[in-house]
Amino acid sequence: MKARTVAFPIAFVVGVSLLAPEVNGQAEVTTVAALNVFFQGANGELIDAHWDGGDWFWGAHGLPPDGTRMDSAPAVLSVQSESNWWVLNVFFKGSNGQPVERDWEAMPGRWSWAAPHGLPPDGTQMDSAPAAIAWATTAYIVRNVYFKGANGQLYEHWQQQGQPWQWFAHGLPPGGTLMASAPAAIHWQTQDGTHQQDVFFQGKNGELIEAYWDSSGWQWVTDHGLPPGTQMASAPAAISTKTSAGVPVRHVFLAGGDGQLYERWKVEGQPWQWFAHGLPPDGAQIVSAPAAVPWNYQGIPRKNVFFQGSNGEVVGRYWDEHQGWQWDGHNAPHGLPPGGTRMASAPAAIAYRLPAGYWWQNIFFQGANGALIEAYWDSPGEGDWFWGKQHDAPPGTLMVSAPAIGYWRKVVVRPPLPDH
Repeated sequence: MKARTVAFPIAFVVGVSLLAPEVNGQAEVTTVAALNVFFQGANGELIDAHWDGGDWFWGAHGLPPDGTRMDSAPAVLSVQSESNWWVLNVFFKGSNGQPVERDWEAMPGRWSWAAPHGLPPDGTQMDSAPAAIAWATTAYIVRNVYFKGANGQLYEHWQQQGQPWQWFAHGLPPGGTLMASAPAAIHWQTQDGTHQQDVFFQGKNGELIEAYWDSSGWQWVTDHGLPPGTQMASAPAAISTKTSAGVPVRHVFLAGGDGQLYERWKVEGQPWQWFAHGLPPDGAQIVSAPAAVPWNYQGIPRKNVFFQGSNGEVVGRYWDEHQGWQWDGHNAPHGLPPGGTRMASAPAAIAYRLPAGYWWQNIFFQGANGALIEAYWDSPGEGDWFWGKQHDAPPGTLMVSAPAIGYWRKVVVRPPLPDH
């Protein structure tokens, strides 16, 4: 089965199309971009806010059949099958230390709890939020879920389409450094078409650690070392991009112990490099894990990085191939949302192309009042940032985790207009 797969919250969505409306008395059939924003409720349940292309709605998923409560921020996969139906997979740490999965199938249009994932063979429990990726060959889809174990080691639960889930214990990197953060994961293809996975995390020694997989199997990368002059102080965010010439580039963003934003990046065929982004003009330090999204506007590769500032505001960093890196400007939200609510979690971000052909970006985060907060950017012209719907707190509970975003396309069929 051929498929298009997208991993969230660090997401790059392309190819959203609009089916031509039928006229002359025929039904009008269109597709609209739909979003689900998932997070942990204070009641231990999975909560989501759903955008159906016209309005927002709350969804309360309750508890899985075994009564396990949600105990981490979620990770989301969006998979589009060859038949164009979308599937969402939501993963999180349960209070029993096991990965929990909630699935949405656009056809027949229903949610279900997946069979329990259980624990790895050595019985180690989850000790972090998960990271998840999905990728496709011409024959099948693969889903990979990574997390930090309670023993400080990296674990993976993965599934090839049509096959049972399998456990893989990555152990410790050379030198025995333990994990000190949740992981970040990306899938990308080299210029010769080889599939590769990269998993990044903060080591107990303050260094950036990587495990990567290619056609030869899993290997450790332990020479990333420390950010210049400081230590790593957050979970990382990772994205894969391409230059305008089509050369793959990998980027890892993280907070330094000095409160500055740092980046580790690599163009395929060249060495890894560190880049110190410093502080924004107002001096706000980074106090959360970052979120990053790549996109391409008018043929120019671009990317945005967002994080919580020490002033409680969402801070943005923007790059394009012509101008390089910039703070703020028209490509970052400013200040606090209406009502003055401050950030209380790492953000989640997404960039995708709307049916009209222009790009849209959304940022979501937990407000200090337990509400879901949104900022969005549109680009009919050069684009600008706006504060979105202030979602308030979900019914009956509060938001208590960073969010994760699921994207899919909803088919809308409108009956033909009556003849006049």
